[in-house]
Amino acid sequence: MYHYNTCGLSNIYLCNGYEYQETPYGKSVSIKNLESLHETIGFYLAQENKNVLTGSEFRFLRKELNLSQRVLGALLGVSESTVRGWERNKSQPISSSTADRLLRYVYIEKKNSKGKVGGLEELLTKLSEYNSKQIIFKEKLNFTQTESGWNLKQAC
Repeated sequence: MYHYNTCGLSNIYLCNGYEYQETPYGKSVSIKNLESLHETIGFYLAQENKNVLTGSEFRFLRKELNLSQRVLGALLGVSESTVRGWERNKSQPISSSTADRLLRYVYIEKKNSKGKVGGLEELLTKLSEYNSKQIIFKEKLNFTQTESGWNLKQAC
């Protein structure tokens, strides 16, 4: 068995699907279909894992979603340092909080759709840009009643 801990999780062991290779720098391990392995680990953590996500599991899912701590924090309504604290197990445990459930949901939805989750990535990018620029504006919103319901108009 191979103890696969370079993914950031200390409890992953591979029964097969890997081979040792000699390199000029010494012995190395080559893992077959690494992307599929990570997806399988991610689905286990998101769906079948009955426990609350640990900090390293939370970080694994975030990284598999290719989200920064800042962007995930914006999605969850917390600061980047809060996400960092969760991942380092230095702040309040994630427990059964909204953050735990939402991260699992986003992971499952993105992987099941094999891509973007209903524009979530674009929204997160916009939130990240707004938060980094600290843009504060109050736009005048004009609504017009029509036969089919209310509509947002550029101007009245």
